[in-house]
Amino acid sequence: MKHIKRLIATISTATILLLFTAIAISLCISCKEAKTQQDQENVIGKNVVKSASNEQNKYLHFTHELERNSLKQKLSNAHYQTFHNIRYDFDLRYPDFMIVTEEHENGDGIEIVYNDVMLEAWGNPNTVQWGVKNTLEMLTENATYQQSKDSCFLIKGNHDHNRFIAKAYLVDGVWYVARLIYPKHYTGAITSLANIIKNFKPNCLNIIKRKG
Repeated sequence: MKHIKRLIATISTATILLLFTAIAISLCISCKEAKTQQDQENVIGKNVVKSASNEQNKYLHFTHELERNSLKQKLSNAHYQTFHNIRYDFDLRYPDFMIVTEEHENGDGIEIVYNDVMLEAWGNPNTVQWGVKNTLEMLTENATYQQSKDSCFLIKGNHDHNRFIAKAYLVDGVWYVARLIYPKHYTGAITSLANIIKNFKPNCLNIIKRKG
C-alpha cells in the first residue's frame, strides 16, 4: 500500500512538472510569435515610411525642376529695367517680371524679388573701417569661391538651403554691395542674374575713370 501511495505521489509530481513545462514552452512560443509579428510590423512600418519619403523626394525633385525651367524661360524672354539709388548713386538692373519692393526707409538700398529669388543692392558707410581683406576674412566660413582686386571683391557661397553671389566695392569710405540669393535648385537657371551681380559697379567709379 505504501509503495502504491509513493508511486501515485511520484506520478502526480511528474504530471505537475510536465504541466508547468508545457505551459512554459507555450509561453515561450507565444512570446517568440509575438516578437516575430512585432518585428514584421516594424519592417512594414519602416518600408512604408521609406516609401513615403521616396515619393516626397520624387515630388520635390519634380516641382523643383518645373520651377527651375519656368525661371529659365522667364529670364530668356525678359526685358530689363534699371533701379537707380539716389543716395549712393548706383544702378541695379533687373528683369521686368521681378517685383521691386519699397526702397529702404533711409534710402540706402532695395530688394527685388521673384518667388524665393532676391536681387538686392545697398550702400553703407564703412564705420568699422574694414578693408577688403578684413571683410573677406569674415565671410570665408560660408564661401565656396572668392576673388578680390584693388577695392572690390566677388564672393559665392552657401547659406542654409540657399546660395548667394555678392560683389562689393569700397570707395571713399563707402561700401557698395550687390547680392543675389536663390534656392539651390535654381542653380543652372540664374546665369543672367549672376551676371548682373558680376557687372555691378557704383557710378562714382565711372566718373573717376572718365576723369582719369
